[in-house]
Amino acid sequence: MSTAAVPRPVRVARASLSHHHAPWVVAGLLALVYVLWQPAAGDLPAQTYRTWLFEHEGPSLFDTAWYGGHHLPGYSLLFPPLASLLGVQLVGGLSAVASAWLFARIAEETLDDDVWLGSLWFGVASASTLLAGRLTFALGIAFALGAVLLAVRRRPAWATAAAVGTAVASPVAALFLAMVLGAWWLVQRDRRDLLLVAVVGAAPVMAINLFFPEGGGQPMETGTFLRTLGTTVAIALLLPRERRVLRAVTWVYALAILASFVIVSPMGSNVTRLGTLFAGPVLACALLPHRRVLLAVLALPLVQWQWQAPVLDWHRAHDDPLVQARAYEPVLRFLDRQRSLEGPFRVEVPFTQNHVEADLVARRHPLARGWQRQLDTKWNGLFYEDGELEPAEYRRWLDENAVRYVALPEGRLDQTAKAERRLLQHGDVPGLRKVLDEGRWTVWRVEGPTATALATGAGARVTVLDHDRVELDAPAAGDVLVRVRFTPYWRVRTGDACVSRDAGDQQWTRVRVRRPGPVTLVTTFSPGRVGATGERCP
Repeated sequence: MSTAAVPRPVRVARASLSHHHAPWVVAGLLALVYVLWQPAAGDLPAQTYRTWLFEHEGPSLFDTAWYGGHHLPGYSLLFPPLASLLGVQLVGGLSAVASAWLFARIAEETLDDDVWLGSLWFGVASASTLLAGRLTFALGIAFALGAVLLAVRRRPAWATAAAVGTAVASPVAALFLAMVLGAWWLVQRDRRDLLLVAVVGAAPVMAINLFFPEGGGQPMETGTFLRTLGTTVAIALLLPRERRVLRAVTWVYALAILASFVIVSPMGSNVTRLGTLFAGPVLACALLPHRRVLLAVLALPLVQWQWQAPVLDWHRAHDDPLVQARAYEPVLRFLDRQRSLEGPFRVEVPFTQNHVEADLVARRHPLARGWQRQLDTKWNGLFYEDGELEPAEYRRWLDENAVRYVALPEGRLDQTAKAERRLLQHGDVPGLRKVLDEGRWTVWRVEGPTATALATGAGARVTVLDHDRVELDAPAAGDVLVRVRFTPYWRVRTGDACVSRDAGDQQWTRVRVRRPGPVTLVTTFSPGRVGATGERCP
């Protein structure tokens, strides 16, 4: 992320005026194309859904529409309000332009050599993040580069503010920033301000993880790990010895790659983002003009590494009918009609390739899954196991998650959904009754003696399952198991009841009804409830 060697006072860039402006101008043109074009991408629904949620629900701690319920702040605190104000794609485009300008300034102010090619390369590369739909990350990178530039200029107070901005924009970008600043400090121990900025910038990420835990692991394939680690080590060896800060950052990054592969964590394969985005531009800044031939040899594989995934994502999405809202109209009409007859229920939609169901369906009906790979591996590990999915195992999963309907689209599915599709199409799952076969959608109703309701016990039933609110009708006193994930911040707003975490490993919510009648649960943050699992009573 940083192209700093041994930073020194700001100097006037020797690059020509055209070289000085070219990176952000190119980034701006590409961003404009992106904003006008608005291509679909696999990661985009996670951001469009959260933006929609902010627009309709306001700032929220919790959302019941994905994974039976999960905390929201850990993804991004800043992106949803900004995107609701300016538009999802526009926030991404502006972030890319800002990043291109900041990268060029950092390169010009820290390196003696000609950095125009590396800066221009980064200006073009900023569009790769847009094409991949990683707009939250793009926003975080803009703040992170701002923090680095301010650190170069020895403005620790402003650098700290930018680091905090990074953390609330993108926790992934914030951890990268802390790594870069920490490596820089290892080379220049007298720059204690670097360590301070790194620690303060990482602190919000740690606090959010403490207050609003998520967990889970992001898978990282062995081939991805070997390629990323090998490329990083090669770059570390090729960097000129005088680029001590760059070399330190690269070696620390190599350790981070190794740790992300060995240790199951939410970072996982996300660690590759730093290398794919910055490796080529940084190497170009460091090698020109003295090692042109070497750079020419390395440029093609680095460009291919940088653009392969975004281009493949675009290619898979551009002609996929399941990225269009109209493709979901038949199933949404059916589900809306059933809700008016039955009340709220949970739906399983096997992962589509571009995950648009996690946005469009979740706006109106709670999903058993969503689009956050870390949570999917945490709660739905059966879809990631080797071999075929067993009918009995799948049926147990449907019952445990209180799934009422399974809706299978015709079209391209995520790799983890293909075994589920085969199982459904072969009709091997006991107790599934086909209730809709219309165009691109087939829907089954989950029936049989093991079918599970959203609430069980004391004759209670769920009457409202909103994004951050659950309403129960409890005709008798007693314990009620509500199949919505527990958060310490559930509280009883109406009714005479107490709420706590169920003892099971699924972390469902238990409500102890003390007096029959309606009970309403809502989420309210309270510092005293951080990490709590015990009862909370009015």
